[in-house]
Amino acid sequence: RLQAELEKQNRSATNASAHAEAELARLRAGAVRGREEQARLQTQLQEQNRSAANASAHAEAELARLRAGAVQGREEQSRLQAELEKQNRSATNASAHAE
Repeated sequence: RLQAELEKQNRSATNASAHAEAELARLRAGAVRGREEQARLQTQLQEQNRSAANASAHAEAELARLRAGAVQGREEQSRLQAELEKQNRSATNASAHAE
């Protein structure tokens, strides 16, 4: 009877050990998948950061180009305004001399 009880406990312990090993294997596999997913997400995040930095650099370059164009436009507008005023003065003088 004692022998039978001992064998029963041994089977129970062996069964529990097998379940624990299976659970450990499952958890290890999950940890591996978790690390792989983390690495994939890290790579994706780095790529998105590079892409965002690149887009930002392009936007800054375009903004600088537009600002430079605006400055040139204002300079050209000032030059044309001065030329128009000069021609108006000439026309006024010519009109005064004609009268």
